[in-house]
Amino acid sequence: MASNISQDLIEQKNKQRLALRKEYLKQLTNPHDPGSGHIFDPAIQRWQSMKVTRIDWFRETPKTILRGLGLIVIPLALSIYVIKNDRDKKEAQYRTGQVAYKDRLFKFQ
Repeated sequence: MASNISQDLIEQKNKQRLALRKEYLKQLTNPHDPGSGHIFDPAIQRWQSMKVTRIDWFRETPKTILRGLGLIVIPLALSIYVIKNDRDKKEAQYRTGQVAYKDRLFKFQ
């Protein structure tokens, strides 16, 4: 039963694909076309409109706030903390004389 349904869906999809291909080729090779430049595709237009107006339909929810924190704020803050902590430790070692000038990684020669 499931194989019959999937086979019917495959055949339906193939028919749809062939019909769309036929329509595309018909529009592409139309000798009476005034030279519009491109073939209008409503699906592409909907996709482009969605991309442009995405911010108009955005809603702040706890999920989006947590996603923003988890993907942007927390990694950035953690990186800043690790780098600053490492630099402060190195600076403290340099200032107390625990690292000789010749052993420093970045020095003026």
